[in-house]
Amino acid sequence: MHHIINNIAQHAVSLLNGHSDTVKSVNSLTGGSINQVYKITCSGSVFVLKVNKVHDFPKMLEYEYDGLKHLQATKKVSVHEVFKCGVWQQNKYNM
Repeated sequence: MHHIINNIAQHAVSLLNGHSDTVKSVNSLTGGSINQVYKITCSGSVFVLKVNKVHDFPKMLEYEYDGLKHLQATKKVSVHEVFKCGVWQQNKYNM
């Protein structure tokens, strides 16, 4: 599974940055019961990557992405920036 997460992370980072930034490390984070969550450390950035299976929760991460973007736009609540919502093979992710 770790190989798959590395591939998803590299895919997401390359789309986000418009080039192939190097993923230095991928570390599992705890706290969620539905999704897998990872800290992605790249050459010059750190991201959080949330992953689940497309067929288990088809729209969940899109709804979360949209909701976080709306909260961020209000500027009334501090929300970390959500950069990308996407699919890699049968895995959905937010970064």
